[in-house]
Amino acid sequence: MHIPVKSARAGMRVVQSFKRLNSSCNGNPRFAFTFVNSDGDKETMKTQSDSGWVYALTPEALVGNPVAITFHYTKTGRSVIDSMAEWPLTP
Repeated sequence: MHIPVKSARAGMRVVQSFKRLNSSCNGNPRFAFTFVNSDGDKETMKTQSDSGWVYALTPEALVGNPVAITFHYTKTGRSVIDSMAEWPLTP
């Protein structure tokens, strides 16, 4: 199966759980989130190293709630979160 690299995708998912990962070599936080989509399928995605938007997250408050995410797949098939915000989005 061919998965395009850096092909951005977007969607709404419900956060089922999260795990704090080791910080990057620069000391920035990383997380792994497990999501459930509208079909009930689960997928775990990780934030990128050194992504500044991660500082705006309060992962504990997101569990059980819907979020809007953009993400991409790496050439090895890993899912990487590019952005995440609470749903519904507020202007």
